Amino acid sequence: MSHYVYFPSDIANFFLLEDITREEEWRVFSKILSEESEYIGTYHREHPEDYWREIRLELSRDHTDRDKLVGLFRGVDDSIEKAFPSDDLVSSRIAEEFKALRLYLLFGKEGEKRPFVKMKLRTLLRIFGYKRRTRYFVKEAQEIKEELGIETYLKGNKKCDFGEITINDMFIFRVKSDKKHG
Repeated sequence: MSHYVYFPSDIANFFLLEDITREEEWRVFSKILSEESEYIGTYHREHPEDYWREIRLELSRDHTDRDKLVGLFRGVDDSIEKAFPSDDLVSSRIAEEFKALRLYLLFGKEGEKRPFVKMKLRTLLRIFGYKRRTRYFVKEAQEIKEELGIETYLKGNKKCDFGEITINDMFIFRVKSDKKHG
């Protein structure tokens, strides 16, 4: 099992962003259960009905700030804090966004896999409130994306690392092909 699991809020936020029907939510949820079990906590794997109930509860909350549920694949929200008080919060935020990215790549609109998401390093840094990359950010982002089975590539299908590319380099995110979804 992965260190990073999908919380009910992760899946609920994904459903909100995708703006899919309840029937589509159920279909995607079923695919997540069968294809992403290593990213689902033991209790939720053993009690999928409770997992579904918790997701539905998250979805029933007041989401008037729905536009703020913006992930890597939707762009930068200007209201995101520009500085974070602790490294743990940054790490948590990176994990949350990369889990959302993984869901988006594997189960986008109507549960269909998307081949990639493209962006500049500058955009990625802005999502997390950075103007420049730091060693901490690079280390955390690399570790989390690797744990979640996400790879990054430059043009020409050349694997890349956030610490090696320039801030204006365009790169793509993909789910590793050696995972079950590749």
